[in-house]
Amino acid sequence: MAEIEIFRLAIAAANKRLGSATISGPTPTDADQPEESRNPLFEEIVEGILFSRWFMTTYNLLLLGILVLVCVAHQFRLHLRKRQRHARNNGEDGYSAPCRQPRPSSSRPPRTAESDETKPLLPGAEKRGIWNSIWLRIRGILEYQPSQWWGYESPPISTCLLLLGYYGLNGFYGFYRVSLLPMKIFIVADRMGCVFVINLPLLYLMSAKNPSLKWLTGWSYERLNILHRAAGRVCILAACGHFAGFLWVQRTLLADEWPLGKYLAIPGIAFGLVSWSSYILLGLTSKEEFRAAFYEVFLFLHVLLQTIALIFLFFHHPTARPYVLAAVLIFLLDRILYRILYASTRMTGNVTLYPDGETVCVSLMPPPSFSWQSGDHVFLSIPQVALLNHPHPFSIITPPPPWGTRIDLLIRARDGFSHQLTRAASQHSEVSAIVDGPYGSDHAFECLDSAPVAVAVAGGSGIAVVYPLIHGIAVQDRGSDPEMQRRMGKKMVLLWIVRAEDCSRTWLPVEAMNELRMAGVEVLVHVTQTKGYRPDLKTMLGLVAKDGLGVVVCGPDSMVRDVRNACASMMRHGRSVEVVTEKFGW
Repeated sequence: MAEIEIFRLAIAAANKRLGSATISGPTPTDADQPEESRNPLFEEIVEGILFSRWFMTTYNLLLLGILVLVCVAHQFRLHLRKRQRHARNNGEDGYSAPCRQPRPSSSRPPRTAESDETKPLLPGAEKRGIWNSIWLRIRGILEYQPSQWWGYESPPISTCLLLLGYYGLNGFYGFYRVSLLPMKIFIVADRMGCVFVINLPLLYLMSAKNPSLKWLTGWSYERLNILHRAAGRVCILAACGHFAGFLWVQRTLLADEWPLGKYLAIPGIAFGLVSWSSYILLGLTSKEEFRAAFYEVFLFLHVLLQTIALIFLFFHHPTARPYVLAAVLIFLLDRILYRILYASTRMTGNVTLYPDGETVCVSLMPPPSFSWQSGDHVFLSIPQVALLNHPHPFSIITPPPPWGTRIDLLIRARDGFSHQLTRAASQHSEVSAIVDGPYGSDHAFECLDSAPVAVAVAGGSGIAVVYPLIHGIAVQDRGSDPEMQRRMGKKMVLLWIVRAEDCSRTWLPVEAMNELRMAGVEVLVHVTQTKGYRPDLKTMLGLVAKDGLGVVVCGPDSMVRDVRNACASMMRHGRSVEVVTEKFGW
């Protein structure tokens, strides 16, 4: 029998055993199959299709196992920080307790060779110090962030390795035990389709705003969004491989009996083509350049295209249906049950246009039940301002109650919603808004709170992120007694790099800065227009650096990269440093 007939019989047999209908044309009768099933090609194609279906079921189980390990590591890290905080408050581990008095010098015994304080107090301490030094150097390498690649901002080395691992895992699942022989390209195309659908739940889970995943892993929205985009790239590449493979099958094996037009008219093929086209458009409109220029259009198309894609994917093939239903369930639970019914709040307030003409402060009065933490952000929509009422993310610059009673959002005018908001502020001041949130993680706050030296670096409107954090460390947690701060042995620095002096006075009131100074924070404001240059961040961090340095930075990409690399350099030189970066854009 010809190879083409064997190919079609194998597909029919595999689809029958899977309980689904073939999508490659008419199904041969069962009476023909026993004779041809003895052909090795027949057996290999059937085995390849069935193995792919089983093999794909292990993917999400593996991801679940990795998630459990990440959660355990995060909880262990929180336990260590709690122990460090306890040690600091009790005067251990090199800290001074507030109530502990210094020992008189006359009571100190003379130093002898046996009591040499330079020797380790505990057995094995020197060995642990060596391993700690090696680990710090490894962290310094992982934290380093290269300069731009092909015009795009590069993530740090640690994130690059995480993404490479994720891509490599999908490459393994895509090509393990797959032959690239021409008569077996169908198996490759089928496997690519499986790789696409098994990543759908992850794609939608990483885009969810529900704080459960952030609480379990400690990952910020920025890190989850990086994984969401990586999953999107894998899905699009796998979908293209699936489409190209089946197009090759049609052109080389089915062209005589099933011309391209007739082949694409098969319902299963047509549904898949619509779904594939929708995801391709999703990928194109999700590019950073398109998001920055047409953010409202990007959000609208994101919802519309994914709805179309999921509907047609559901009818494309039965194998995809469980994964489609899982993705829809994640999306509905996040958008409807959590974000709309639980997390959305209507508020009234006013809009103030600052003298620079490019900055707006939206001040809203929250209900008593609304609460937030330092460093949180919300998604804001104002129907009377934007024609397309899509929510936009902004950080809350106001400290949480009782220190702050209103929600102030500092918004720099760009295109779209923020530009419309500046025009609306010049016409009327009162607004009615829908606030979705708050959202955020404790990672940045814990970084500053657990470190003996806490440094917050802000560039421009990045002050909206770091000010509440340093306020939470200096004022909310420890009171405004600078003497208490000094005795606790904690040093706090706020470095704000801003373009113009009037911005530093209007964006953050002088009273707020004085409150931080009264609480023992060293406040440094660098105005680039006045001084004509940006400060040397590496040098400035080096002046306050010692073991136990915690740094949080928010600002332009180039400034964030400079701070991260300065901290990475300290790590490579053996200093214990932790750095947390917050993104300007979304």
